[in-house]
Amino acid sequence: MDKDRGSGAEGALKNLSRFSAVTFATTVLRLGIRVLSNVVFTRLLGPSGRGAYGLLTTIPGLVVSLGNMGFGLGNVFLIAKRKCDLRAVTGNTLVVTSILGTVLTLAGYLLLSYGDILKGDTELIHQFTFLVLCAIPFVLLYEFGSDLLIATKQINYVNFLGLIFSGLPVILIIIFWFYTGEALNSAMYAWALTVLVVSVWSILKVMKHDALPLKVSLKHLKEGLSFGSRGYISIFANAMVRRIDFIFISSMLGAKDLGYYAISVSIAEILLSVPDAVNLPFLPLHLGLNRKDAEDTAPVVIRHVLFIMILICLFTAIIGRYAIWILFGKDFSAAYMPLLWLLPGILSLSIFDLLKVDMYRNNLPGFVSMVSVLTLICNLILNYILIPIYGISGAAISSTVSYSLSTCILLCNFTRIAKVPYRDVLVIKISDLMLLWSQFRYGIKKDK
Repeated sequence: MDKDRGSGAEGALKNLSRFSAVTFATTVLRLGIRVLSNVVFTRLLGPSGRGAYGLLTTIPGLVVSLGNMGFGLGNVFLIAKRKCDLRAVTGNTLVVTSILGTVLTLAGYLLLSYGDILKGDTELIHQFTFLVLCAIPFVLLYEFGSDLLIATKQINYVNFLGLIFSGLPVILIIIFWFYTGEALNSAMYAWALTVLVVSVWSILKVMKHDALPLKVSLKHLKEGLSFGSRGYISIFANAMVRRIDFIFISSMLGAKDLGYYAISVSIAEILLSVPDAVNLPFLPLHLGLNRKDAEDTAPVVIRHVLFIMILICLFTAIIGRYAIWILFGKDFSAAYMPLLWLLPGILSLSIFDLLKVDMYRNNLPGFVSMVSVLTLICNLILNYILIPIYGISGAAISSTVSYSLSTCILLCNFTRIAKVPYRDVLVIKISDLMLLWSQFRYGIKKDK
């Protein structure tokens, strides 16, 4: 550890290591469950069914990102800065969820009514419209509930719900398919029931954490929305960048190509669950630090995450083709090339959230929003140009360029504010590896 690092930074790193060690252990288990889930769903659905399922389950997340107003981020800020008690924040959350959930359900109906949303099979969309619309308020509730759990540092419970969200659909689709024999119907109802379970479960857990009796505070509601709204555009734009390619492929190429691309994206998202083991606890811990301790802590965390992800992405590039053949069958070989194009973007995205949190700590959510909008515009233009020419690989190239652009801009601003050279942020040191090992051991002993 650097000698000039303050005790506050050291304590933050120890807490982060403790949370991250447990989160990483959970992440390993979740990786296995998500791989199993993808294998089961893909084997049952086939390319076209997998594409339709990917589109239908993506729409609620897109709609929620469009209309969440940054409220969850505002709640994290209020609790991390101890500006509001949990009873008021939880009460406000339920009120906002009721109002926004209704509005966003109407927005979802308009999107699903678009005639060319799935090339060649709009009837399939109409078949599941009601189910998707009913899920939208619960997707919103799960997002807000997870934010509250993170804000109150119940990271282990967030991980537990993540396991449920990954594993329960596998059990349910097998049960439903056994009785109905219809794979897509079984998959959609398994997904919808899982969303219902984890959303209600998350908010009930928050209520048990000194959140009762509930109350509503207009003052804190305004404060949360004021901060969150400045980061809202960023949240929306980032979600659009990560999912708008599904809409482009669906409307331009159809369900089969979308099914191949969905496999590439699902593998990429499994890889991203590794940096999420750090990102989850980093948000509330970092927001609570003073300027000096935050500047000491952030570069260490970023270069550790980047180093680990470089190794993971290289390994994935080498074994990816064979992994796809073994897990999903040679029918999905077309998913390998988009996966290769996605890997540099995944590497950039792995440190994006860490850089973003530091911008929030410096009260710069507006800057993050500006960067995200620029990235979204870039992504929209590239998708429109590249998908007709290069197919699903064009979508992957578009995503990688967009992710890399946003990360590079935040990285430049981070080094300027913190007054640190790029090598201190990006290049791992021998002392870092020793620190990582010692802090990991500390975290394991602490939890025993």
